[in-house]
Amino acid sequence: MSVIYSADAATAQNSFGLFFKLLFRWRGSVYRLIWKDLLWFCIAYSLLSLLYRFVLGEEGRSSFENLVVCVNANMDMFPMTFILGFFVTNIINHRQDAFNNLPNIDALAININVALKGEEHLRLRKQLVRYANLAYALTMSNISPQMKKRLPTL
Repeated sequence: MSVIYSADAATAQNSFGLFFKLLFRWRGSVYRLIWKDLLWFCIAYSLLSLLYRFVLGEEGRSSFENLVVCVNANMDMFPMTFILGFFVTNIINHRQDAFNNLPNIDALAININVALKGEEHLRLRKQLVRYANLAYALTMSNISPQMKKRLPTL
């Protein structure tokens, strides 16, 4: 089930907020996934900025600047690209393993077709593959909440 938003975009009267409205309406949007984290980051950044500009005195500002210089100088101790690459590799391997562990109904269908040849077994072959697809759908509906939402009567 996809969200259709092309009519909204075509009939818009140069609305400034239309772009953001469409981004948040799109179910696969990255913005929809990270908006809470982005909001917390912006709040924390704003608080630190307000603290630095209006609350801290001259001595507090110099201490804060020394802390920033110290942290920036020590950032080279942690190879961020290596850590990020390691993290991304682990995520990709995890996704690949999850995909590889899904059952392959195509291989089962080919094996059934090889084992039961001829027109007299056509109905049986179709029935066996349908049962395999049903078993897969039942299993996925127990495992995946999205599948349960998509097929609630299954």
